[in-house]
Amino acid sequence: MLVLSTFEAKHRRVNAALAEERNRFVAALADELFVAHAEPDSKTDRLCKEILALGKRLYTLHSTANANLFALGAKPFHLQY
Repeated sequence: MLVLSTFEAKHRRVNAALAEERNRFVAALADELFVAHAEPDSKTDRLCKEILALGKRLYTLHSTANANLFALGAKPFHLQY
């Protein structure tokens, strides 16, 4: 198991800025990502746009609530048994 962190030892709690940094770091390492939902014009929506701009595959739940993600190019996530 490999554990990586972008946080310095002095950071004891995650704030919004550190969470954004962590999410970008994880997205940079991944080939494919899953986002359950991203409200339009939210920080998560902006991250999804960045992910897709990098040519990575983005999956989300098949729901009309995710129409904004599908419009960007996200694919529906299907469970495989």
